[in-house]
Parts: sequence; C-alpha cells; structure tokens
Amino acid sequence: MTLLYHCADLLWSARLAAAAQAASVTYEQIADPEEATASVRRLHGDACAIIDLTAADALEVIASLHLARQELGCETKLRIVAFGPHVDRDRFASASAAGADKVVPRGWLVKHLNSVLLS
Repeated sequence: MTLLYHCADLLWSARLAAAAQAASVTYEQIADPEEATASVRRLHGDACAIIDLTAADALEVIASLHLARQELGCETKLRIVAFGPHVDRDRFASASAAGADKVVPRGWLVKHLNSVLLS
C-alpha cells in the first residue's frame, strides 16, 4: 500500500506522513498535477491518494490522478479521497466530478484516517 497526498498546510502533511509511518505504509507527497500523474505511473500495488481541498490546485490534482488511474486500467488500485471544510459543499461536488471516489469533511478524516489508510 502506498499513500499519495497533496495538502495546503504543513500540519496536515505532517499528520498524514506520521499516520502512514505508524501504519507501515509507504508515502509520498505530491506537489502539483504533473507530479501526481508521474506518481501514479510509478505505483506498484494498491494506493490511496488523500487530497486537501483547500489547496489551490486540488481539483487539478484530483483530475490528474483520475486520468492517470484510467490510463493504467486495472494495473493498480488507486482510491482518491478528498477532504475539506464541511461547509464547502460546492467544492465537495467539484471534487467528486473531478474523479474523487470519496469526499469527506476534515473532522471525519481525523477520526477515520487509519481505516482509510488500511482499507
């Protein structure tokens, strides 16, 4: 299992990296849509991408991950999980339209992060 993540702030980046380490999951931070595509192409096995919707280019990163996943077909299982403020319903809908498999509020992700990483 590999965790790919894209975050707007250092606290979430550190939290995701620490959770991945604790779960013995390989992890990689992705900086932009181009890097997201390259990261998916390097994957071997199952992966989860967690995207912070407060990042300015979050929707573009989600779209890049989704497109790269489609290009690979069934070679890799990649789940795309987006998270953000619970009040930002328009952004949640946009993330789903861009290709996110699951869009959740930050509070939900805090409570369920381990299960997201290990499922």
